[in-house]
Amino acid sequence: ILDTLLKDGVVIIPNFVSEEVINNILLETQNPLNEILNNIYDETEHIYHPNYGYYRILECDKVSETSKTFFNNDMINNIASAYVWKNVRSYQRMIEIRPDPGVESNSDVFHFDDWRHRFKAFLYLTDVSEQNAPFRYLRGSHRPGKWREEKDYEYYRYGYEGSYGSFSTKEINDLQSKHNFSEITCTSKKGTLILADTRGIHKGTPLVSGKRILIANYFAQRER
Repeated sequence: ILDTLLKDGVVIIPNFVSEEVINNILLETQNPLNEILNNIYDETEHIYHPNYGYYRILECDKVSETSKTFFNNDMINNIASAYVWKNVRSYQRMIEIRPDPGVESNSDVFHFDDWRHRFKAFLYLTDVSEQNAPFRYLRGSHRPGKWREEKDYEYYRYGYEGSYGSFSTKEINDLQSKHNFSEITCTSKKGTLILADTRGIHKGTPLVSGKRILIANYFAQRER
């Protein structure tokens, strides 16, 4: 797993958790997710973004006891420590729902998250086809390269006021042509684990039908 992550920047592991675990997480988060969709949730830190079509509870482990089996998973934590830093920290443990077909998010364009070393683990709680807003990644784009310097420099100068690591379609086509970055679309069944270095170029996709629910654990080099 670590070798693939180092080479590609992304790893897909089907059947990572049982259907029983998934069903328990969904049951425990059903009411909180319904409340956030109706904009009446106030239990923990959260994000309500109807204009972008996604809704997040940022402290999922506080509303779902079963979700701790994912957030405290030894294998994921060990990979994060080996990949990022021995004292890597989990700084966000969220559940996200995308229930609004046709609504485009600001993360649905190719981008990278930061110049700093980050690592994310996603677990699909619903089946995800091409219709259900799958995660997309350009394999190999997590590695250092001169192409990255201009985008990183804009981050230093402008932060969120600049394009902040976002790429136009032409830029992506040029990068794929010059650097042979192959694109992977992470469609899979519920229970699938996706590990990704989000310094690499990635994006979401707008929901076409149904809904997509996932939980995610974010790791970075943080002292606390």
